[in-house]
Amino acid sequence: MALGLILSLAVGMVRGGSLNRLVDFEFKAFWVVIAAFALQFVLNTADATKAGPVVTYFALIHVAVYAILGYALWANRSTPGIPVVMAGAGLNFLVIAVNGMRMPVSVGVLQWAGMPDQAAALEAGRALTHAVLGPGTRLWFLADVLAIPRPFFRPAALSLGDILMLVGVFIIVQGAMLGAGAKAGGKAA
Repeated sequence: MALGLILSLAVGMVRGGSLNRLVDFEFKAFWVVIAAFALQFVLNTADATKAGPVVTYFALIHVAVYAILGYALWANRSTPGIPVVMAGAGLNFLVIAVNGMRMPVSVGVLQWAGMPDQAAALEAGRALTHAVLGPGTRLWFLADVLAIPRPFFRPAALSLGDILMLVGVFIIVQGAMLGAGAKAGGKAA
């Protein structure tokens, strides 16, 4: 997401967009999104092999993250790009929900992307929110089966839902920087 946001900002600047417009862009329930990302960060950094309340209630917390994010997206649904983000988040939640509230990840994709440590952690069962993609994985084609490999500064495994969310964020940033997001979810700059 960070790389997508940086690219969106760079393209917005090249197109003559204004960072001031982006700062002035009004996103309803912004702090709710921050709360969802904070909860997701806690889940992503937790070690599944250690006991604790986060591990015990991770599925409930994961559902809460998507519910909170869904609320914020719904509140901004008329903003250009938000429906695309909603579709991506929906696809991610679908594949997570049918696979025990864990996103399946291809170990081969992690290896190819240059992420051997993440592949080892996944195979060792330390990843709380992710699981090894295997023959029993439901909707595997919606899982993390795509990659941004090295030499990118931050290689990653991605899903189709992630790609849609990145496209949606790009549309939102472009609209905000160029002044097109003035109606519904934003205000004119």
